[in-house]
Amino acid sequence: MKDAMRKLVLSVSLTLLLVAAACGSAPTQEEAAPAPADETDAPAATEQAPTGAESTETAGSAAEPGSFEAIYAEIEGLDPEARQERLIELAEEAGGTVNVYSTMNGEEGPESIALFEEQTGLNAEFYRASATDVLNRVLQENAADYANGADVVTSNGTEMILLEREGMLAPVNTIAEEDEGFPEDAFGERWAWTYLNVFTPIWNTNTVTEGPTTWTEVLTNYPGQVVYDPGDWDWMAGVVPVLMEENGISEEEAMTMVGEAIGEAAAMIAGHTAMAQFVASGQYDISGTSYHSNGVDLKNEGAPVEWEPPVDPLIVRPNAAGLNIDAPNPAGAILFLDFFLTDAQEIMAKHGRQPANLDTPGGTLPPEYNTIVIDLEQLVDNQEKWESAYTEFVQNSGLPVQEG
Repeated sequence: MKDAMRKLVLSVSLTLLLVAAACGSAPTQEEAAPAPADETDAPAATEQAPTGAESTETAGSAAEPGSFEAIYAEIEGLDPEARQERLIELAEEAGGTVNVYSTMNGEEGPESIALFEEQTGLNAEFYRASATDVLNRVLQENAADYANGADVVTSNGTEMILLEREGMLAPVNTIAEEDEGFPEDAFGERWAWTYLNVFTPIWNTNTVTEGPTTWTEVLTNYPGQVVYDPGDWDWMAGVVPVLMEENGISEEEAMTMVGEAIGEAAAMIAGHTAMAQFVASGQYDISGTSYHSNGVDLKNEGAPVEWEPPVDPLIVRPNAAGLNIDAPNPAGAILFLDFFLTDAQEIMAKHGRQPANLDTPGGTLPPEYNTIVIDLEQLVDNQEKWESAYTEFVQNSGLPVQEG
């Protein structure tokens, strides 16, 4: 493991890992030390991200029985039903349990686990924590050669990039790749998008008569009215190129626009859901960086909020899933990823997530809306730049951070 990530691993307590190793059992939700965190937790702070040159080496050895390579070879060419049946058989031979590490903090996680167990007859253990804690746990367990760790990891896209670069993820081969409902960039070599976090302003219709239609308007038309999340440096990385194009300005000038807007903010509120709820209650007029799903849910509940017509473009940050290259049950991992990208997509929509498969019934992002997807690779490469600048803007505002 490279020095940068080794420092990250050593900076986090190993207590949780040692407890799990001592008992020899898969981690469960109840064992998670941290309370479930908002899905939007910022990625773990790291030093310069590794180049990833070693990430493709781990899977290059000859296929061994039960390895991902051997399983992919065995199921190649099977139709979806036969593929599922064979994967269930192989998963049962490997112990019949699939360990899922995830940041999903709503009911969509447990409901997905329950449906997977019902469909396959397998047991699924669900460890749920913040994006930072999931990342650290996978790194710790793999460094310690822990034999009963994650099979599948679902987290923020940035964390999945970090795991890929560290050689922690196996190649992805899933039936979902044939579905045209997924965006063109939804499948990497070692991860796949699961659902989309869509940044948008949400405003209270009792106090804001005309909502913004551009990000420039969000930042300049409502001084003293807008609330922001203090951790949304990734949003800033996405909005700065948009501001540059809208106004014909440099990156430095666009970042200054963001800093000035935050300096005139009404409040800093931790959590996208909390921001939207404060707006719905009338305490604040408009949230600058909520998720569109928050607006959809509150509006459906009758709250006086709106997010449409949307700003152009909406800014998208994907969440993704991957297969732990040291998975104790590789067949079960492949099986769960197939399920998560097919049947579980409707569960995501049911609970307010925007599925990565845009054709999923119940999805709340109209396909005609203009979107821009944050480049996750660049986001990871330049995290220190964006995070430090955004943190400085928040600190310079002098506003205390309100917890939701």
